[in-house]
Amino acid sequence: MRQVAVPRAVWQLDQAPDHLRMNARVVDVDGRVVGEGRDLGALQRALRGAQQDALASAAGGLERRGLQTWDLGELPRTVTLRSGGHEVRAHPALVDEGDSVAVRLLGTAAEQEPAMWQGTRRLLQLGVPSVLRYVQGRLPNATKLALTASPYRDLAELLGDATLAAADALLARHGGPAWDAEGFAALREAFRGELGDAVLAVLTDVGRILPLAAQVEQRLDGLVSPALAPAVADICAQLGALVPRGFVGQVGSRRLGDLVRYLRATEVRLDTLTRDPRRDRERMDTVARTHQAYLSLLVALPPSRHVAEDVRAIRWMIEELRVNTFAQAIGTPTPVSEQRILRAIDRLTP
Repeated sequence: MRQVAVPRAVWQLDQAPDHLRMNARVVDVDGRVVGEGRDLGALQRALRGAQQDALASAAGGLERRGLQTWDLGELPRTVTLRSGGHEVRAHPALVDEGDSVAVRLLGTAAEQEPAMWQGTRRLLQLGVPSVLRYVQGRLPNATKLALTASPYRDLAELLGDATLAAADALLARHGGPAWDAEGFAALREAFRGELGDAVLAVLTDVGRILPLAAQVEQRLDGLVSPALAPAVADICAQLGALVPRGFVGQVGSRRLGDLVRYLRATEVRLDTLTRDPRRDRERMDTVARTHQAYLSLLVALPPSRHVAEDVRAIRWMIEELRVNTFAQAIGTPTPVSEQRILRAIDRLTP
């Protein structure tokens, strides 16, 4: 009646009564019920182990473990298996197992994509000498001092995470992941020549981020007025999400420079907060609405989708909205608004 577009993301589907939600039932080849429920995503997650076992059983030796170098020839993107009189399409991928890599058949392309990336990255790291001594010898003393204030347990843990971030950047730059021996060999050569400098660049960015985060924390400690408590809590939550232990690998080298901008925007917000707490609260509510819609999206998606680039992009759109809302003069790379974010969430909501 009023021509108001209601984005799908604002609906709380998990609160709908059961009789309005479809019931899903999974049966085996003999017709026995192996799972049932009204939350399809939860049902899929609960049965993922059984699905993996069934794929492995039908694979006929395609799965392998303990790989430390590429000796696979070409890894197919999909394979078709027969089980119980049915054809099943499976998605082979390299799977990171820490000190080695396995080949496993996964149920969906959404699971295959991140697994293949991480598995290729691990296999490359296993085949390339450590660059930590190279990096430590070239870090300026000021950067080394800044890194000691990181949320990581120690410098070695930070260096390991920085290596993951640098490896991800090199994989993207050189067209990874690899699907055959030739492609893997090309990636390995690139890693051997570029990984040390890539890690050094990551740590240089981290050395700029940590002092800014410390400055924000120090300023928050001085804000004790009850009227400022909502904003202080919000900024603390933002800081905890931007610079937690493990943030370097989570954020990735490409976005570390953006963290510097986000923290500077937070400092601008702190400059104006004490002058007009009510205005800050209105702005905070705008950001909170998009964040809540994003959390609802994550609930609706399977965990394997959470790391997908299109989903992660929304998280960064919300950070850009913070910049645009609290520190517009700093600027954002592309236009951003609450409506744009809600439309992006709506497009991804299943």
